[in-house]
Amino acid sequence: LPESDGSTPATVNAAPGGAAEVEGEQTISAVDKKFVLWSVTNAGDDTLFGLGEGDCSGTPCPALVRSTDDGKTWTQMHTFSSADTSAATGATQPRVQPAGALSEVLFTSPSTGYVYGGDLWVTRDGGRTFTHVDHPGSTVLDVVVHDKQTLALTASGCIQGTCSGRLEISRLGGGDTPRLAQTIAAATPTSQIDAADLRIDVFRSSGPG
Repeated sequence: LPESDGSTPATVNAAPGGAAEVEGEQTISAVDKKFVLWSVTNAGDDTLFGLGEGDCSGTPCPALVRSTDDGKTWTQMHTFSSADTSAATGATQPRVQPAGALSEVLFTSPSTGYVYGGDLWVTRDGGRTFTHVDHPGSTVLDVVVHDKQTLALTASGCIQGTCSGRLEISRLGGGDTPRLAQTIAAATPTSQIDAADLRIDVFRSSGPG
């Protein structure tokens, strides 16, 4: 990936009255030559997004990069300077991340996407700005979108790469302040876990006869 020419640090705005935290638009730049890719997603229309270890004024931080030509060239869209990178170990990322970490990316279109892996943020403008999503538990383990509904798997009781508390599958609600508002399934594991995935199985009836 090409060398970066610098970027504007993230701006986090906590609005009064319980409104959502928003990370404002940053300067789109080239990708730092030391960028380390953690996660990549295909957003469709030859658009790819990647999340990895970038640079925030000399300090490692999660950075979102984008390609609009199916991976031939890349630009840096956003950095998350306030994210917890204490579990970052180069290209290898544990699935159970600290509460404020970001290590995974999922885009369902060139405009709508999610970064998660501890915390959870959503963008509706292709990674230019992000809004924080309130969620249960301390760690967001997985996010899927099915039938236009966003579901997330979260865990509690997480420390040093494992979780022993309640697992919840929650649905993302609407409104200006996004939150995982409706728990649709929950369980408590009988032993510690270090990874978990959320899978949607679709069953179709073949009909009578």
